[in-house]
Amino acid sequence: MAFFTDYEHQFQPVPEDGKVETEPFLLASLRLLPFFDMLGPTTFAMAKADVSGNIEKVRKKYETDKEKYKTLTDIVEQELEENGGKPGYAIDALLWLKRGLEYIHEMVKNVIASDSEGNNLCPCIQKAYKDSIKKFHPWMLQKLINLAIKAVPYRSDFLQTVGGNKPGQSEEQIIEDLKVFEGRLRANIAAINDLLQRTDQDPDKRA
Repeated sequence: MAFFTDYEHQFQPVPEDGKVETEPFLLASLRLLPFFDMLGPTTFAMAKADVSGNIEKVRKKYETDKEKYKTLTDIVEQELEENGGKPGYAIDALLWLKRGLEYIHEMVKNVIASDSEGNNLCPCIQKAYKDSIKKFHPWMLQKLINLAIKAVPYRSDFLQTVGGNKPGQSEEQIIEDLKVFEGRLRANIAAINDLLQRTDQDPDKRA
């Protein structure tokens, strides 16, 4: 099975109003967890656990009233209203889930762009880490993660795994599938960024 095209729950196109539906988004995020195993189940165990934990926290809020929290916008706006303008656990979890998805997005984007840079995947993953979540980690953790990243597979092996190890499948086709996934994930992240910025809930984007 090709990971980014054949799995059941895909990231959906963002509606014109920018309101991302909660259930499809959480299912798509959950289905991304095996991506970390493809890069190294030990190397990325912490990142996988972090993303998984934040998915569960957002879902916990959603399942208290699925109609009330049909979209991520509903969750953020209602939680702020309920807490006197202050964020609760669901907003905090959504912020960190967004950051985790940004890390994945940067990795995928770099893999797509690295077709002429040899078979070493390590620089792609290191750059993705630097450009996404590295700034949120203490110095010692940064060092440990950068060391662990050196154990990622070769680019060619990773692409074949992502492509489902289908006989005769070209890297070019796998990359085309990655581009479709990258575009949808990027759009969902952008919508969440817009939501968090509009409600002043992303400390990284505050003026």
